[in-house]
Amino acid sequence: MIEIYKKIPQESRQKRQFSMPLSLEIISECSEYGLTHWDKLHFADLLSIIISMRIRKAQQYLEQEYRANLQKRGINSIKKATEKDFDNL
Repeated sequence: MIEIYKKIPQESRQKRQFSMPLSLEIISECSEYGLTHWDKLHFADLLSIIISMRIRKAQQYLEQEYRANLQKRGINSIKKATEKDFDNL
């Protein structure tokens, strides 16, 4: 999962030229996600929210890659087969 997350293009991370302390990086990421009042959250809760947002972003990336690969193969849509479809085989 970490390797997949690293492949996600993140313009804001590429522009940084210095290493930020973890606390500043968390605050920066909160602002990217539009989290307000993060200072009232417990640190563990805040990390949980950020990690869940990263996972969601990774899932969206994988879904986009999956759809792009299908389009490369010429597949426009996928639907579940019915019993009639199996009978026609």
